[in-house]
Amino acid sequence: MRDSAGVSFPPPFIYAIAFLLGLFLAHFMPLGGVAPLWIRMLGAMLVVTGIVLAATAFRIMLGAGNKIAPNFPVSVIVTRGPYRFTRNLSATSTPAR
Repeated sequence: MRDSAGVSFPPPFIYAIAFLLGLFLAHFMPLGGVAPLWIRMLGAMLVVTGIVLAATAFRIMLGAGNKIAPNFPVSVIVTRGPYRFTRNLSATSTPAR
């Protein structure tokens, strides 16, 4: 029996690749114009929320003595803070960043 998630490719890299692909496409095939202010504000709020959730997740996991990388086994199951609502807060917060 395996004592880790068995992740061979860390999920944040998948989001990073998608983000970089979006930047590439926006540079070479711009849609033109600027998004309305409310959309830019909504995007900024989502980014800040994602960063706060990720920082909270890392702080709680490291405080419990766990490693952040998904290919290492956990030493303690964390059920406090935001982990009361989701099992994998690190991956949940990544799309918002």
